[in-house]
This record gives sequence, structure tokens and C-alpha cells, in this order.
Amino acid sequence: MPSDCGDDDHGGGSAPAGFELQEDPSFWKDNNVQVVIRVRPLSSGEISVQGQKRCVRQDSCQSITWTGHPESRFKFDLVADEYVTQENLFKVAGVPMVDNCMAGYNSCMFAYGQTGSGKTHTMLGDIENGTRRNNVNCGMTPRVFEHLFLRIQKEKEIRKEEKLRFTCKCSFLEIYNEQILDLLNPNSVNLQIREDAKKGVHVENLTEHEVSNAREAMQQLVEGAANRKVAATNMNRASSRSHSVFTCLIESKWESQGINHHRFSRLNLVDLAGSERQKSSGAEGERLKEATNINKSLSTLGLVITNLIAVSNKKSHHVPYRDSKLTFLLQDSLGGNSKTTIIANISPSSCCAAETLSTLKFAQRAKYIRNNAIINEDASGDVLSMRLQIQHLKKEVSRLQGLVNSDKAECTSSSGFICESPSTLKWNQGQGSFSPLMFDKRAMQRKDYDAALVAAFRREQETEAKLKAMIAAKLVAEQLATQRAEEVRSFKMRLRFREDRIKRLEQVTSGKLSAESHLLQENEDLVKEVDALRGLLDRNPEVTRFAMENLQLKEDIRRLQTFVDEGEREMMHEQIIVLQDKLLEALDWKLMHEKDPINKDLSFLGESADEEMEFIRLQAIQNEREIESLRKNLSFCLESKEKLERRVDELTLELEAAKKYHEESEAVELQVQTEVDLHDLPDAQTELKTLVDAIATASQREAEAHETAIGLAKANEELRTRLTVLIEDNKRLVELYEHAIANGEVNQDGGHPAIPQIEGVNEQQSSHSYGGAAANGVLPDDKPESATILPADNSSSEVSDSKIMDGQCNHKDNFSRSELTDLQLQLDEMHEENDKLMGLYEKAMQERDEFKRKFFEGSNSLTTVDTQYEDVEMRDATDDEDLEVKHVHDSAISTFKEILRLVRVKLKNVHDKLVTTQDAVEYFKLLEMASTKAEELSASIQHHCLELKHDQEDMNALKAELSQSQESKEALESKYFSPVASCWNLDLKTKALVGSKFDVSLELLNQKKEQLSHLQTLKKEFSVASTKARESETALRSKIDGLKVKLRSFEAQRKEAERVLFAIDNIDTSTPTLSKPVNFGKASELLRSEEERTKLLSELKKSREQLIMVQKEIKSMNRHDDIDCKIASLESEVENCCLTLLEADVEKFVRDNTLTEIWKEEQKDMDCLLVDYQECVFKVNLKEEKIRACEESLQHQTRSLDDMNSKLNQAMRDLGEHLRDRTPCDLDASMLHVSDKVKGDLDAMALHVAEAVQLLLVQGENQTNP
Repeated sequence: MPSDCGDDDHGGGSAPAGFELQEDPSFWKDNNVQVVIRVRPLSSGEISVQGQKRCVRQDSCQSITWTGHPESRFKFDLVADEYVTQENLFKVAGVPMVDNCMAGYNSCMFAYGQTGSGKTHTMLGDIENGTRRNNVNCGMTPRVFEHLFLRIQKEKEIRKEEKLRFTCKCSFLEIYNEQILDLLNPNSVNLQIREDAKKGVHVENLTEHEVSNAREAMQQLVEGAANRKVAATNMNRASSRSHSVFTCLIESKWESQGINHHRFSRLNLVDLAGSERQKSSGAEGERLKEATNINKSLSTLGLVITNLIAVSNKKSHHVPYRDSKLTFLLQDSLGGNSKTTIIANISPSSCCAAETLSTLKFAQRAKYIRNNAIINEDASGDVLSMRLQIQHLKKEVSRLQGLVNSDKAECTSSSGFICESPSTLKWNQGQGSFSPLMFDKRAMQRKDYDAALVAAFRREQETEAKLKAMIAAKLVAEQLATQRAEEVRSFKMRLRFREDRIKRLEQVTSGKLSAESHLLQENEDLVKEVDALRGLLDRNPEVTRFAMENLQLKEDIRRLQTFVDEGEREMMHEQIIVLQDKLLEALDWKLMHEKDPINKDLSFLGESADEEMEFIRLQAIQNEREIESLRKNLSFCLESKEKLERRVDELTLELEAAKKYHEESEAVELQVQTEVDLHDLPDAQTELKTLVDAIATASQREAEAHETAIGLAKANEELRTRLTVLIEDNKRLVELYEHAIANGEVNQDGGHPAIPQIEGVNEQQSSHSYGGAAANGVLPDDKPESATILPADNSSSEVSDSKIMDGQCNHKDNFSRSELTDLQLQLDEMHEENDKLMGLYEKAMQERDEFKRKFFEGSNSLTTVDTQYEDVEMRDATDDEDLEVKHVHDSAISTFKEILRLVRVKLKNVHDKLVTTQDAVEYFKLLEMASTKAEELSASIQHHCLELKHDQEDMNALKAELSQSQESKEALESKYFSPVASCWNLDLKTKALVGSKFDVSLELLNQKKEQLSHLQTLKKEFSVASTKARESETALRSKIDGLKVKLRSFEAQRKEAERVLFAIDNIDTSTPTLSKPVNFGKASELLRSEEERTKLLSELKKSREQLIMVQKEIKSMNRHDDIDCKIASLESEVENCCLTLLEADVEKFVRDNTLTEIWKEEQKDMDCLLVDYQECVFKVNLKEEKIRACEESLQHQTRSLDDMNSKLNQAMRDLGEHLRDRTPCDLDASMLHVSDKVKGDLDAMALHVAEAVQLLLVQGENQTNP
């Protein structure tokens, strides 16, 4: 997978692919959020920096492991490796999203990840070259719209009767530096987000274009993408500097059964800008401002997701949607009314390990978002259709009431049957409730009721079973939740331990806490943490995942419980109660109308007929709906079938590719093994060279055989021409013979006039025969011995042919290279035979010319003989010698007949020899074809051997160059890194020296500061305590003084009261009624003053004791006056330590400056070295690629050479079979070659023609002599 749409250049990462994405059609039924991880290939820059090192490892198609320290394993809905194509990702993530939009759900897809991780490539891809039909690198957005409009077209075709209409509106915006810009209208700036109850969250004054097909949507997409902010950074040469949101509003309207349906959905396709670090990206100025805003909005997005998870866990948190325009715009997609797909793009390189881990954690948090997606659909209808529907429902109710009433009437009739009179029974026989028609109807109704009750009871039992299962699941979920809560508490406790430890370390660093107390507290906390971890070990590691699913399970249980408790059971009870009430009403109505059963039955029958008609009509409507649903299922099945067929085709192609790869790997291994054997075994190399030389020799011989075959083919054609001429001559002779016979018979009947014609024919044939004999070198008087030898030769040749055929049938050819020599000898013999045949052909042509010449000479002489014969006849006629001439004429005719018979025999023999010669010609044709094929194969083998040798030499040269390049690379590498290593070693040495001194001084300084802070703290505490003690002493003294004043006043009051009481006691008791109250009031006042005096005395005593204690504390504090001296000494020591640290810092600065100067001096030459090193690396890679290409070419040529060798062997077998077909099986017999046989046949033909000519000439002489 390329990275970010042209964003990245990637190199050849070499991670093995082994996981295929699996489609889950039922995923979106139970989930509203899908999280997909996509790993991009390694880029060339990453390979040059870190090589092939990776920070992630894919375990399956749903899990991935971050291989850092410590390892972290993550599980998601889908994990796509770098070999997953755009098409495969679209099938598992894009197609379901389009289906959700068509169903009326809001959908959203956005790509998240660091800069350069492939987000834009995933969402947009290569959109400049058209749609998916023309470019396989198209991203999600163009593929989504292509599939969307295909689905719309199919829906319109399927639902033609419902008048389905679709409307699609597209908009494209970007969020750049927290400002919303319209990409379809570049003149607009800083658009505002609005929210209302009707439209929801929307952008005000945003341009929307209505589109009717995928092409128009693509035009809007390309136009907007061209206006998007893109810039180059160190990590990405085409980095997106803004968040883009492509929105499509899909509305559909249709009419069904008088009701108008309106469905709408919103599709958001979001391409987020990547998070980046200023250190890695090198952003400055405007780029830095853009990166700051991008990171801020992405941080807000992460915070929103975290709070959404907290809300789903029943915790009241505010979700900060409005903190960023991105989150505010995507409010419905995050935790709202939408089905959301999140594609997290990561880089597998080790140099991006931290960013990859952050992206994986973000995706893991996003997996727990809970959306509430609903179908956005409205339905409205006209008043007439609603009334019709109400009327249908009323009729349905009436029908059901009639069924219930008839059943109750049946019960009443059956119960009162005994009380009725026979006349009543007889009267009701025709149309009463006990008629056969009504009885069958009641029986059917009873069966319907029984079936309904059984189904209801079965549903109730199934519902109770489901309820029990849900309760058990609820208990398990509660247990898991309890375990989760305990685990959370343990984690919180561990977190608290960590925070306490951090605080103590800060206190130890600042000197507020001693190291011993810190170690003690650390030990206690570690013991507690170990106990908590031991408790966690006893629990299931999957508790975390189960606990996160607990909320969803609880919600499902609550919903099902509500449905069971408030739904079906209550409906069943209500139906039973209603049926009982209706049964009672029907029974009362039955009793009331018992007097008029005929009218009741007639009306009931009419109502039942109407109800049955209505029921049939409703059943027809239901059947139409079922047919529609079946049609939809059929279309879905067909689509599934097409998908499966495409999948099978893809798997077939993959299987073929795997087989091809396996065969190529085996060939490579075989080639490598062969090279090893060649290097290890010199004898094998010598043998190989010998075989190659033998193949080249055989190829040369095959070329010669091919030339010979061409010559034989020409000779065969010429022989065929000659045979054709001979056959025509033979036919002409036969015609002349038959004509002569006919004339002879006429002359025998009528006299001598035919004699001149016969003699003319004799002369003509004599000239033909004489010409043929002269051409063959045979005189008329000669009798060659071949005339007697040829028949024997013909018989022996026939016997030889039969033997050859028998031997050919029994022969089993097992051709090998050992027979190559024999075949070569036979080819040489064929060459000799070809030379002989060429000589025979030239000789035959000479005989043909001579034959023609003799034929014309014989014709002329025949004319002269005819003239002479007429003169002689005239003289004989005058001399009256008729009888003697007739006798001579008869003897000439008989002699001529005998000669013609012999000529016929000889011509027949000539015809047989011509047939045999024709077979030989066919045999030569087969030899020519076989030799031609062998020659072509040998030439191809020789050519491939030369190419193979040339490629081998090239590969050896490339290997030598590769070894040299690698040596130079190693030299440059050592030369390049040696200054770095020397500087590093020098830095380590100086750092160790200066660092030890600095650490000692710093440790001493910390100790002194700690002591100083401790003394200062004590001083402050003492001063505060002294101040408080003095203040308390002053307060106590003032309090004691106040108490003394009060005590004095109380003493004065007590004395005054005693004096008054004494005076009262001395008064005359003549008025006792007045003296008693006064006396009683004074006494009580005296008692109260005494009590208050006692309290004041006790309080005074207590205050004095406190004053004594405070005075003692002040005295003890005065004893610590030496703290100031200690503080002054410690401050001087701290100043000395600071000076020491300053000196260490100076030394460190000097060292760093020295290293910097050294490094600058070395760096002057390192730039050139770096260029040379990179060039050398490039050359090495180039040589390796060339060697790999040469190896592949050698493998291909080796396979081709093996194929051609097998074909050559087969051709040589065929040639050997053709040669052996003409070879006798008896090895002791003499070899009879085809050329010899043809020569013999031609000699025999010449002999027969000469004999015929001789016979004709003899006859002609005999006729001329008289």
C-alpha cells in the first residue's frame, strides 16, 4: 500500500503477507463503530535510516503487537497489512458503509494517523486518472460513490412500482488553522457552524451541488482536492495541512399502499491531517503554525473520545465538542446518530515507534465509543388511504368476533342439545348450527384456536427460557463487573502508590525528606503493590474486555426484560381477557336471539362470506409483500453469488501465482544447487562441457541433414513429373495399340488398306522404343542381363519390405544419446543416396529428350514407308499377285499382335515400378519433414546455449562487480563512521572524568542544601513557636488579670449579699409574708455568685498553669540560639559547592566546544563521504537487482533448453523410426537403401521399355524386308 496519496515514497519492505481480510455481514447489526488498522509499506527514507527494522508484528487479521519495551498487544475489528489492496479494503469497510446509507443510517468514515502514514492515499488515492475502472489506486471516496450510484440504479429497477426517487447533494470543506473553508467555492472564507433542531449541526452558506452519477461526484471531488492546502515537510513531500470533510446528503422518496415515505441519510468522508513533531518534520513559520493547530484539534478529538467512553461507563462527564471545530462538526459521528468507521494508518518502521503506539492506543480507545444510530425516515399519507386502512382493520375485528361468537354458539348448542325436542333438531337440520357445513366450519375454527393457543404457550415458554438465559448472563456480567471494579481499584491503588513515590522522590530531591525514611516508605508501598498484583494474577486476563462489554449486555438485558415484562406477556393476558369478555357477550347475544335462528344464520353466512373475501384480499396483499421480500432476497443472493465468484476467481489467481512462485523457487534452488555442484566438482563441469560440444556437433549435423532433405524434396518433385510423363506416354501407346487392333480386324474383313497404318504405328512405336533404349545405353540387338535379374530383385524387395514391416511392428524404440552415432551414419548414407538419385534424375531427363527426338524421327520415316508401300501395292496389283500379298499380310498381323501383347506386359511392369517409386518419394517426404524439424530444434538449442553461456558470463561479471562494490561500501562506511566513533569515544572519556567530579559536587551540594533547608525549617519553626508562645503568654497574663478583676467584683458582691442577708435576719418578723420572697431571692443570688466564684478560681488556676508551661517553652527555645551559626556555616559551604559545580559546567562547556570544533573539522569531509557512500549503496543495490534478473533469465533459458532437448530427442526418435522402417530386421542380410531401390526400379522400367521398342523395331524390320 502506498502511503498518503502521493504523500510518500516507499521502498520495498519485506514483511511476509499471510492474512486476508474476512467480511462479516452481521457486524453492523450489533455494532455502530468499526475500527480498522492499516499498515503501510516501509518508505525509502525509512529503509535508508533504519533498514528493515519494524516496530509492529501482525498476529492475525484482527490483532497486532507493538514490539517495543514492553510489548503491547492490541485487538481490533480488522487489521490490514501492507499487501491489502484498495479494492479489498473497500470490500470490507466501504461496501457495508454504502449499504448502511441506503438503509437510512448516517455514516461516517475518517482516517487517523501521523503525517505520512497513508491517510490521503486511503481516503482519496489516485483520483487524477479517473474512477476505479481505470486505476486500481483509487481511494475510498471515489469507490464509495461508484458503488453508491450502482446501488441506487439497482434499487430503482427493483422498486419501479413504488415510484422511487433519489436525490444526492455533495459538499466539500476543509478546516485550516481552525477556519472552515469551502473547497468548491474558493472565494468563501471562515464559514460558521450552526446547530438547530431541524438541520442539526451544519455549516452555514456551504456550497452544495446536486449530482446524478458517479462521474459528477468525482468532478466535485477532484475540483475540491485541487484547492486543498498541501505542503512539503521532512516526513512527507505532500503533507495535508488541513482536515477535509466530503459530505453527501442522500434522500429517497417512494409511495407504498397510499403512504408517502421519506428517507434521508448523511455520508461524511473525512481525511484528517496527520499529527507531527516539530523536531521530526522541521516545520517553521507558517508550517509550524499549521502543525500547532492540527495537533490541537487532534488532541481535542482524543479528549472527546475519552469522555465519551466515560459517559458510556455511566459517569457524568462533559464532552467538549465545541473546543474544536472538527469535533463540533463531527458531533453526530462521535457518540451520536451515526455508524462510524475509523481507519487508523500506521507506519511499521522503528523510527516511528512512538507515533505508532500513540495511534494504536487512540484506536483502542475509539473502539469503546457507543453510537445510537437510527433510521432517518418519515411516513405520511392521505386521509382516504388512512380511512380505507381503518375500514380494513374494522372488518378484520368483525371477522374475529364472528369466529369467537360461532365457537361460543357451538358450546351453547352442545350443552343444550339434550333439552331440545326432536322437532327442533329436525328443523335445524338444513341450516342450523348442527348442519354438516357449519359443523366442518366449527371444527376448522376449533383447530385454528388450538393452534393459536399452542403457539402462544410455546412463545411464552421460549420467552421464559430466554429470560432465564438473560438472567444468567446478567449474573455473569455482574460478576465480571465486580472483578473489573476490583481491578480498577487495584490500578487506582497502584497509581496512588506511583504518585506518592513521585512526591517522595521530589521531597528527597528538594531535601525535605531523608533517604532512610524514603526507603522505608518505598518498601511498604512496594509490599502493598505486590499484594495487589498477586490478587490480579488470580483473575482472568480477559476481564477487561468483558467488563467493557458489560454495559452493552446490561442494556440488552434491560431492553429484553422490558419487552418480556411489558410486551408479550401483558398482550397475552389482555387478549385472553378480551376473548373471555367477547365470549360472554356472544353467549348472551346467542341466548337473546335464539327465537330467530334462520335469519341469524343467513346474516351470519353473508357476513362470513364478506369476511372471507376481505381475508382473501388481505392474504393477497400479504403474498405480494412476501413476493417483494423474496425478490429482494433473490437480488441479495445474486450479489452474494457474484461476490463469491469474484472471490473464487481471486483465489484461483492467487493459487496459480503461488504455484508459479513455488516452481520458480524450486528452479532457483536447483540452479543454486547446480552452481554449487559445478564449483565443487570439476569433473561435472568437464562432463557438461563435453555434452555441450556434442549438442553443438549434433546441431551442425542436423543442419546438414536439413539441406539434404531439401535437395531430396526437389528430386522427389522432379521424379513425380517424370513419372507423370511416362504414365501419359503409356496411355498413348495403349490407345495406339487398341486403334491398331481395331484397324487390323477391319482389314482382315476388307483387304489390305490397313497395312500402311499398321506399319506406321509399328514405325512410331519402334521409334519410341528405340529412343528409350538409346537413352538408356541399350542397343536393339543387345540383351542385357538385367532383363532376367530384375524380376528376382523385385521379389526380394517385396520380401524385404514384408520383413521390414514385421520388424517395425515388433521393434520398441528406446532412444537415447548412445544411438546418436548410428543415426548420424544413416544420415550420411542418405546423403550418398541423394547424390545417386540426383544422377539418376539427370539421366532420366536426358532419356526423355532423346525419346522425344527419336519419336519425331520415327514419325517422318513412317510417312516415307507409307508412300513406298502404296507404290508396291500398285505394282503388285498390276502383276496380279494378290494371293501372296494376303498371305504375307496375315502373318504380319499375327506377329504384330504377339508383339503388342509383350508390350502390354512390359508396360504393366513399368506401371508397377512407377507405384513403387511413388512410395519411395513419399518416404523421402517424411524424411525431409523429420530432418527439417530436427534442424530447427538443433539451431534453437545452439542459439539458447550461446545465450545461456553469455548470460552466465554476464552474471559472473556482475558478481565480481558486486563484490568490489561491497568492499568499497564497507571501506566508505568505516571511513564515514570512524570520525563519529572517535568523537564519541572522546566524548565518553571526557564525560566520565567531568561527570564524576560533577556528580560528587552535586551530591555534596544536595546534602548541604538538605541540611541547610532542615536548619532553616527548624529556625522557622522555632521562631513561629516562640512568637506563638509569647503571644499566648501575653494572652494568658491578660486573661489572668481579667479573671482577678472578676474575682474581686464577685467578692464584693458576695460581701454585699451577706450583709443584706444579715440585715434581713435582724428585721422584725411581724410581716412574714413579705420577708420570705426577699430572703429567698437573696439566698439564691448568693449561691450563684459562689458558684461563679468557684469557676473563676479554677479557671484562674488553669491559666496560671498554662502560663508556667509557656514560660518553660520560651526558656527551652532560648537555648537553640546556635542554629544561626550553623546556618551561616552551611550557607558558606553551599556557596563553595556551587562554585565547584560552576567550574564543572565550565569544563563541560569547554569539552563540548572542543568536540564541536573537532566535529566541524571532520564534517567538512563527511558530506562528500556521505554522497560517495550513498552512491556506492545505490550501485550495490543495482548490481543485486541485475544479478537477480540474470538469475531469472538463466532459469527461464534453462527450462526452454530442457524443453527443446526433449523435442529434439523426440524428433531424432521419429527420424530413427523412419530410417529403421526401410531397414531389414535380419542384420546378416545385405542393406537395401532407398536410392538403390529407386535406381533398380528405374533400370527395370528402362529395360521393359527397351524390350518393347526392340520388339516393335523387329516387327518393323520384318515388315520392311518383304
